[in-house]
Amino acid sequence: MPDLLGAHMSIAGGVYRALERGLEVGCSVVQIFLKNQLQWAAAPYSEEDIRRFRDAWKATRMRAVFAHSSYLINLAAPAEAEWKRAVAAFQDELERAEALGLPFVIIHPGSHRGEGLDQGISRIVAALDEVTARTRGYRVMVLLENTAGGGATIGRTFEELALLLRAVKVPERVGVCLDTCHLFAAGYDLRKPEGYDAAMQSCARHSAPGSIATKRSARASWAWPPSAGS
Repeated sequence: MPDLLGAHMSIAGGVYRALERGLEVGCSVVQIFLKNQLQWAAAPYSEEDIRRFRDAWKATRMRAVFAHSSYLINLAAPAEAEWKRAVAAFQDELERAEALGLPFVIIHPGSHRGEGLDQGISRIVAALDEVTARTRGYRVMVLLENTAGGGATIGRTFEELALLLRAVKVPERVGVCLDTCHLFAAGYDLRKPEGYDAAMQSCARHSAPGSIATKRSARASWAWPPSAGS
């Protein structure tokens, strides 16, 4: 059976170009941004954009294509105006993903900005409930990506991710993306099989069956063990 290995590909020149680029380097899976990830606003997709993407998906025979959301979005934002902007921006991303037929969109849970974990969890849950309500009937899922744990970010541990998964109103629309680089930086020693097995067992204890939809790997350069501030 073909592997499920791939990479993030640029959408410069059109979202369909990401699939062509992936094919050129031997990917069977491609991750994309749905728009310029450093800008809040973007023109909506045209019917031609969607048609070319779907045609490219069929032509390249990619086994899976999914998206990562903009890094500007902070679903845990304490300020009301920023939180509402984040919710609206993430709704737009889910609408774009649904139009393209993507199975899920990955997002970092967010940062509580010093307001505390409980407050941050509450804000993220409220945001997820809001966007899933606004996109009721959509197939696209939200995947919460674990973080490296720096500063006030939420999602460093499986326990923190479990708090989010258990609190949302529509759990079937929310899952987890495991980033192995972030896991290592957060203190999970994945360098040996026993360490990896222990991490996955912990993940299984705190996650609902079927909630882990994808794993992402990247290079980590942290010393071991990580310092308290890393």
